[in-house]
Parts: sequence; structure tokens; C-alpha cells
Amino acid sequence: MVWLTVSRRSLVAALFACCGVFPVLAQVWQPMGPSGGDVRTLAADPDDARRLFLGTADGHIFGSTDAGDHWAILGRAGSRLDSVVTAIVVDPRDAKSVLAATWTQDPAAGGAIYHSSDGGKTWSDSGLAGHAIRALAAAPSNPDILVAAAVDGAYRSADAGRTWQRISPQGNQELRNLDSVAIDPKHPDVIYVGTYHLPWKTSDAGKKWTPIHEGMIDDSDVMSIIVDRTNPRRVYASAAPPAGERFRAFRIRRAAHRRFCRIRWRPPLFTPRPPKAFGRLLARARIGRGSLRKIGSSARY
Repeated sequence: MVWLTVSRRSLVAALFACCGVFPVLAQVWQPMGPSGGDVRTLAADPDDARRLFLGTADGHIFGSTDAGDHWAILGRAGSRLDSVVTAIVVDPRDAKSVLAATWTQDPAAGGAIYHSSDGGKTWSDSGLAGHAIRALAAAPSNPDILVAAAVDGAYRSADAGRTWQRISPQGNQELRNLDSVAIDPKHPDVIYVGTYHLPWKTSDAGKKWTPIHEGMIDDSDVMSIIVDRTNPRRVYASAAPPAGERFRAFRIRRAAHRRFCRIRWRPPLFTPRPPKAFGRLLARARIGRGSLRKIGSSARY
């Protein structure tokens, strides 16, 4: 049994890659749902703001049809009890088509991508078995194009997950231990990945990769990357520097997308701007060992 505390307006994390970023006023958070549990990823139906998904640290996929007021177990992505669901991607053309990425707590088992064609109730293998998948993104301009960020590198699918190709160099000691991925909202060949020690970019779907970590502290673990949907030249990243340094947020400030500047002030809460159908849903990156909470109303979303 998995117990969860869930949020009405913090449930759009898997949509970072297709959203804009803008400041929000301070919020008041309230607990919602049963207590406990470990929620690892969140997603929403692009056409129905009330239909939500979340993934847990034991492979379960939960669903809500009333914007998070009530939740039910839909199914399990894979058969392993130690599968951690790291990403859920809902196809904007068919909300019953859902992908889930996983890695297993047993390093030898790796992980996989799973697909559901019935809205999350039943799941089947969709490739990359044995690969520990830490992040998954769909191209906003072409949902058939997917990029998976794995411990052993980056993989791309051009057919909605039916087949996959490695797009990072085999055995490359820098492009490994990936934690995050984002795709340019207009140009699907432009891909950003964050590794356990700094970010990289490709503009040709993986044929050539360029480090873009200038301005970041060396060996920073890039936990998330967001491309501003309204201005793709603006890219945000969150990074966990080495021991002794503080967690920081960064923003690319050069048009060449090669230099980050640290957000030095104490920033307001930055959230992805959801597609119109998401209304007042507020995005949250990932919750682990904690709870999701409902926030109070705000004049600025």
C-alpha cells in the first residue's frame, strides 16, 4: 500500500519541457489527501486540467479526475516492487496514451520505459529495458519525438517510443549519469541534458554535443532544466553543487546558450507556464519523502 499527500496545483512537473517560466506571488500551502508516501513525478492531461497522474517510488501510477481531490491506483509501470517512476508523459493527441520512465533501486536491474494505451490501467514494455531512466521528455512541436535521460547516456525515439537510438557517445565519461532533460519547444533537434556534474546541449539531435556549463560551479549536479516556452532562448537550470556549497538556480543569459548566470537574489517561486487547458495548475519539480500540498489562490499565475 502506498500513502500519499497530494496537491491540486502542484501537479504538472512532467511538463517542464513545454512550458514558459515566470514569477508567482508567495503561496499558502495546505495538505491534501492521505498522509505519507513517496511521490516522484507528476503529470496532467493537456486537454483536461482535472485529470492528473502521479508516480511513486514502488512503480505505482495514481490518477485523479477531479484535480487532485481524490486519487486511485490505476496500475503499475512494470512488475518490480522497487521501480521508481521518474517521469510520466501524456500524449497531447490522445490522453489515453501515457508513457512512464523508471529506474530500479537494484542497480543491476536498471529500469525501462513503459506505455499505457488505456489511461494508465495496464502497462507494457516500450523499450530501454535494463537502462536506469532518470528523466523523459516529449518534444512540444512533435510528440512522437522523445528523449530519455539515463544513467548510461541519452536516448531518442522518433516514433513515440516504439524504437530508441542512443544519441550520446558510447562510453563517454562526461555524458553519463544524466538527471534531467529538456527539448526546445520549436526545434526538436535542440536538446538539453543535465548530468551529475554540469549540463550539455545538442542542436542536431545528438550528432554533436557542446558543454554549456560556463558560469556554474564545477561538478554541479543539474537536477532540472526548463526551456521557456514563450522565449526558447531563455533556459533555466537547478543545480546541486558539491558538499559545502548551496543549492542554486541558474539562467542562460547569452543567446549562444553557453553561459549560465546564477540567480543571485532570493527568487520568487518560478513555475512553468502551463498550456491554456491547465488553468491555474502550478508546477512542481519532484517531491520525495514528503507531501504534495494545495496552495491558496493568487492573482498571478
